[in-house]
Amino acid sequence: MTGIRNACYDVRLLDFAGNAVDGCELGDISGRWTRTLSRPSTADVLWDLNQTDGDCCDCAAREWQHTLKIDRTAAGATETVWSGPVDQTVSDTNLNLLDINAVDRSGLWQGQPYATRDITWAADTDQAYVWADIISMTEECARSGLAVTPTATGIPIGVDVTLSEGRELAPVLSQLSAVNWTVINGTLYGPGPATTNLPPIKLDANRDWDSGPIIDRDGNAAVTQWIVANAAPGEPGRKSAMYPPALATGVPCRRRLVVDQTLRDEDQLLARARQLWQLRSGDNVSLITSTDSLSAGIDLDIADLIPGRRVDVTSDGCEDLDQQFILSSVVVDFETAGTCVEETRVAVDLQPIGGSRSTRESA
Repeated sequence: MTGIRNACYDVRLLDFAGNAVDGCELGDISGRWTRTLSRPSTADVLWDLNQTDGDCCDCAAREWQHTLKIDRTAAGATETVWSGPVDQTVSDTNLNLLDINAVDRSGLWQGQPYATRDITWAADTDQAYVWADIISMTEECARSGLAVTPTATGIPIGVDVTLSEGRELAPVLSQLSAVNWTVINGTLYGPGPATTNLPPIKLDANRDWDSGPIIDRDGNAAVTQWIVANAAPGEPGRKSAMYPPALATGVPCRRRLVVDQTLRDEDQLLARARQLWQLRSGDNVSLITSTDSLSAGIDLDIADLIPGRRVDVTSDGCEDLDQQFILSSVVVDFETAGTCVEETRVAVDLQPIGGSRSTRESA
């Protein structure tokens, strides 16, 4: 167990062959690396060259030619916690600062947003397989080196979709809400219903944050009625059920539709709608750490923090909680302190299970 916020970092710029980039021996730095669910993660390093004999012109960091590699040493063990290609550099020649931004290897997919051939998916195609098909077309142009092995989500796309060569892929990807994925150190977790089968992390909101998390209860994100159907709207033989069947006075009508083709009769549909309502009544509650951090003494490793992993949170303070969330992002800050580049903050965003929602602040 290496814990958190008790570590030193080694941050390096490498070419794609793994060799150090000349003039880029990073000295007095501060920075941040992230892990993000279903989006590319990023890292940012600000190098203050006023503390060295060099200037920002000495380091020839180049976009899409060099890799930012972040190693973490704690309790005598060293591991790579983040790596990815540089996608932006900003040289402030006035203040003698160099800002290096990088993205994980899934960021390469953003450079190929068009279908390379005609393709059709039937309505019963699982969302994970559609996702994998789209990424395979992207890989024809932008090779990330990530191995894509989809796991069925059990959720079909619901309607027939045809894309002709040259059509944009992003609108289809944005509809695949059942697919979870994340990239950590060149490994793709997912795509599928989950990124990991590890057991849930357990956190106590009264003890495991420095000052306690921010708890965001957004009524605009609440689902007050669940509708479960066995076919998409307009398809023959479609059946559906809704729970609760009626709303109390003053409760807004906020419905969510789920299509599950494995359910055959109305009793099964109603049972599933009731289950969703019971399990996900807290879908409007998010925990955001913002400027706060998980406590240094917490019984947790950085390696445990995989976006998409379930997190059980309890609290008996002014906000009573006993709820399971999904880890949507991890943000780790570091900065030079003497001979060590220290880990100063480990923040997490915990979102409702079943889909992320907008929040007023984020980690």
